[in-house]
This record gives sequence, structure tokens and C-alpha cells, in this order.
Amino acid sequence: MQIFLDMDECITWFVRPALEKMNAAMDEPEHELSWYAAAAKEDIDSRFGGDEFVRGHIDKYDFRLSKPVVELMRRLLGNDLEFWADMPWYPGGLELWNLIKEHKPTILSYPIKQHNSFCSEVGKDMWIRENLGREFAESAIFTDDKSQFAIDEDGSPNILIDDYRGNIDKFKRAGGLTIYYRDMSPEDCLKQLKELLSEYGTD
Repeated sequence: MQIFLDMDECITWFVRPALEKMNAAMDEPEHELSWYAAAAKEDIDSRFGGDEFVRGHIDKYDFRLSKPVVELMRRLLGNDLEFWADMPWYPGGLELWNLIKEHKPTILSYPIKQHNSFCSEVGKDMWIRENLGREFAESAIFTDDKSQFAIDEDGSPNILIDDYRGNIDKFKRAGGLTIYYRDMSPEDCLKQLKELLSEYGTD
């Protein structure tokens, strides 16, 4: 049995810094991506009202999902190595990491690619090396399909800790075990993890 841990909104703060950059691009008429920012703003204005981008606009499981906003995000961040390497810790992220690192989790993260750029993967690798250590950077996996790791080589179910409902549901359907880390304290996450490990005889 392996434990997989998502990065964004579990230990790294992706959404707020991303939305800040996107809203800044929308407010800058001369920005190189101003056309995409304007198209994204027009889409949310016509459908929902409001004058800024929010998390729901980039969440495919939210009714406010906006494809133009997602396109802006990909173009703005896909080639921005510094953004990924310098992401701040998510609130409670360091505490979560310190609580579960003894269980040797493998980082399992979704990469954002733009025109075959690997900036998000390289930047996240840099972040892991700087903040978690070389051991965890070398074992980290970047993929857009986390469910392929739901079952271990010996046939036992693996565990995924993730804040994204889509990843959780797909991992479960593939036979894995999950902890939905959304509106949850690090202590409660550790409690659930220990319960799963105890139930499956690995703790």
C-alpha cells in the first residue's frame, strides 16, 4: 500500500496566487494576454456577473466553470517556472506535511502544460526539493490521471489525499482509498489516514 499526496491546495497554495495573477492580467490593458483576459471576463460577465475571477471559474466540477478562464490560466501559468517554484505553503500545509511525512507519502500532482512546456513540472520539482527534500522530489509523480495508481503492485488499494472531488471519485472507482482534503484540518486528515492504515493492516 502506498500513500499519495496532492500538492495544490493540500500543501501548496495554487488557487489564490493563480487568481491574483489572472485578475492582474485582466486589469492590465497592455498585458500580452489581454485578448484572452478580455474573452474570459466577457464570458463570466455574460453568464454570472461579477468583475473578478474566482475558484469556481477554473473548477470543472463547478457550475461556474469557464473555458475562456481556464485557457487564460493555462497560457498565463503554463510557461511560468517561477510561479510554480515559488508557490507559498497552503494554510495548514506545513502542519499537514509534518504530521504525515513519517508515513513516506509520494507526491502525486497534476501538471499544467502549455505548448508542450514542462515548466509546471520542473517548478514543482524545485519546490519539493527546496521544501520537502530530495527524497520526496525523486519519488514525485506528475500526471493528469491519478487513478492509474489506485491499486498497488501487490493488489492492495493505495490511498490518495486530494482536495479535488474529481480526482477523489475517479481514484475510488479504480479501487483506491481516499481522503477528501477539503475543509478539513490536518489533524483530522491524519486521523483518517491512521484509520485506513489500521484497517488494512499496514500500521
